[in-house]
Amino acid sequence: MRDSPALQDHCRQSSIRKKPAPQQQQQQPALQQQPQLSETMAAIPSTPAPPMTVVTRSHTPHVTLTKFDGRTSAIQWWLKFMAFIQLQAMSSQQAILSLPFYLTGAAEAWFATLSNEAKASVESIRQAFHDRFRPTSAHNFQLMDVRQGSEETVDDFIFRVSSLMTDHPIDEGWLVTAVVKGLRPRLKAVVIQADPKTLEGVRQEASKAELADPLIAETEDHTRNQTNIAMLNALSNHPHASLSSIGKCSTDRGHKPPPRRHNDTFT
Repeated sequence: MRDSPALQDHCRQSSIRKKPAPQQQQQQPALQQQPQLSETMAAIPSTPAPPMTVVTRSHTPHVTLTKFDGRTSAIQWWLKFMAFIQLQAMSSQQAILSLPFYLTGAAEAWFATLSNEAKASVESIRQAFHDRFRPTSAHNFQLMDVRQGSEETVDDFIFRVSSLMTDHPIDEGWLVTAVVKGLRPRLKAVVIQADPKTLEGVRQEASKAELADPLIAETEDHTRNQTNIAMLNALSNHPHASLSSIGKCSTDRGHKPPPRRHNDTFT
């Protein structure tokens, strides 16, 4: 018995709906074949990071060296020069080549006249440098004539004298004598009376006298003014008197003995 045309048409449509589309059949295997993202990243070989570059900075301090002109302390300057070349990590040859750039005036002219033998080493230059610019022993006797300036403080004067003696190892007692001798007369009198034995003792006594000096000067000025006023008053009262007699009277008045009492006895 044959099916009716309507039944055959219904069966044909049902079979069409059950079959997947050709494109869907092709895409489904493709999606199944795609690897996961984590698996892909793990498969990529890792590139090692470049090595870090360490930058080393120099720790050499920035210092300057004052040029030597032959007038300041030769020993003190040479010590600074040796410290300078060590900080700059100079070799001996570099130090010798650099030295003339830190000399001026008479010192620069002196270095230009040095023989090649004297310039052979830093030590030979040092010896020649000291022989030329270190003061002689006669310099010590000249220091005994150094005097404190009228406006120079005690500290400044002691520093000046000490600086002049740095090139010679001298006894402290000798230095004390030189400083005391050079003080201004009024300060010197106070220090001599105190009789200090050390340079620090001289400084303390002279500094105290220095602080009191303006008060003493003010007192002396006041006394002098009072004397002048007394002389002027005497001249106005005795116009014919001479200045010498008035001065004598003023002096006698200042030293007038005390009045006698009635019960005093005389022999």
